[in-house]
Amino acid sequence: MKLKVRIITPNGLFVDDKEYDSAYIQTTDGDMTILPMHAPIVSTLKIGTVTLADGSNKEHIHVHRGLVKIDANGIKIITERLYLVDDSGIRKETPAHL
Repeated sequence: MKLKVRIITPNGLFVDDKEYDSAYIQTTDGDMTILPMHAPIVSTLKIGTVTLADGSNKEHIHVHRGLVKIDANGIKIITERLYLVDDSGIRKETPAHL
């Protein structure tokens, strides 16, 4: 089973139900690794990096605060601003969506 991820910005859907093995998020309640079938949570995001992992492939997305809703089916994130970063946190070219 995979984790469905949806990330929404004022510009539209950045990630639209793409499936990942896990997600690492930084919330005001603490940093969390999310796996499929996670317990439901609603929290606010800190300024930080969301890491989405699918096998050995990882996407690092810097978010500027926002909201996250986690349930057994996946993760939904709403943020005002985001951009991709590399493993060291350096900003990368960011497409309109993944």
